[in-house]
Amino acid sequence: MTNKKLLLLILFTFSLSLFSLSTVKAQGFDSTQIGKEYPYILPILGKKAYAKGYKLPKPFGIMANSIFTKQNIVLENFAMDFVSLGEEPELVDLSSIIDFGTSKVKVLTANARIDAWILPFLSVGGYYGRFKSETTIALEKPLKLNAQSNSDGAYWGFNFLVVAPLGPINLGVDYSWSWSDNNLLDKPVLVNVAGIRAIRNWPIRNKPDMFIGAWVGAQFQFLDAKTSGQVRLGDVIDIDGGARQDLEDWYQAIEDPSSLHDYLYNKIDESLDDVENTTVYYEFDKRLEKNWNLVVGGQWQINREWQIRTEAGFLPGKYQIMLSGNYRFGF
Repeated sequence: MTNKKLLLLILFTFSLSLFSLSTVKAQGFDSTQIGKEYPYILPILGKKAYAKGYKLPKPFGIMANSIFTKQNIVLENFAMDFVSLGEEPELVDLSSIIDFGTSKVKVLTANARIDAWILPFLSVGGYYGRFKSETTIALEKPLKLNAQSNSDGAYWGFNFLVVAPLGPINLGVDYSWSWSDNNLLDKPVLVNVAGIRAIRNWPIRNKPDMFIGAWVGAQFQFLDAKTSGQVRLGDVIDIDGGARQDLEDWYQAIEDPSSLHDYLYNKIDESLDDVENTTVYYEFDKRLEKNWNLVVGGQWQINREWQIRTEAGFLPGKYQIMLSGNYRFGF
């Protein structure tokens, strides 16, 4: 796909490969390992690195994550049709006469991830999760309303992480692909997420396998923008909340109504007479109000098997928080 699209629920999920910055290989150097045989099948070249004294994380990991995301989205190139029972939709491009405000999406998600260090500097993994989302669409014209819809669903994907040691700092670069599906979408939505982080670890005295880590960085989301679906009109509009008066005010304020204005006015007017039996079919492009986000995070490695971490993203109109637990092992 050439376009990039916002996941209605993200989130976001959102975007899970950024949470793979677990133990990164630069835990330090242990001269007592020099010449010893590496006990695990991965990573490739792990035996050589271990023999030279480099401390490597255990090659396999299972991670559980919980993430909350809230961010603004922008809707563009909107086409729709109001369809009564038994009719076929004929979507009409109404983007020239419909005005959207800033819409928002909130997502609460949990997922499980598995990964493996294929090389001492390269980790690959896959994940599966469930989410609940709340999307608020702010429509300014022809009806002034905030339509809210709730959904839940699943997402799945894979990612890779590359870590390069730069003195006491480790540079981590990650990329992920995920697909999300819910009851409001005609097909799964693709989300690509890239991130870069500068990571520093501080060992705990007298505890060779324990350390505290911290990082700062940035994240960028690439989103496949085309979305289509359908929703029952009665689920997104309150007929007693002044919808018909909003419609009349909008139409009367137009000095020279076009055929497109007349079409939309008549469609909505007819639909308001039978809200419960009208389905709205739609298709539009959506994008994040802000693609970039700044992130800060921290980790406590209890031992070579267990790590706990958290990360926060923050910019006006774009917030997220993550909590994570990771268990590592080897074969």
